[in-house]
Amino acid sequence: MGNLIDRLPDGAVTDFLDLHAAGWHFAAFNIADVAITTGVGLLLWAALITGNGIP
Repeated sequence: MGNLIDRLPDGAVTDFLDLHAAGWHFAAFNIADVAITTGVGLLLWAALITGNGIP
């Protein structure tokens, strides 16, 4: 839904985080990508901390 809302005014999904460091260009992320990546990272972190695996 978020990507659809992004596409309506501009015709494209607007990327909001575009990283560059020491001549390297990393992948650009939009809000949906950041939310998915953060959620997966938190699940993996919780699994490692508790030692119980992913619920």
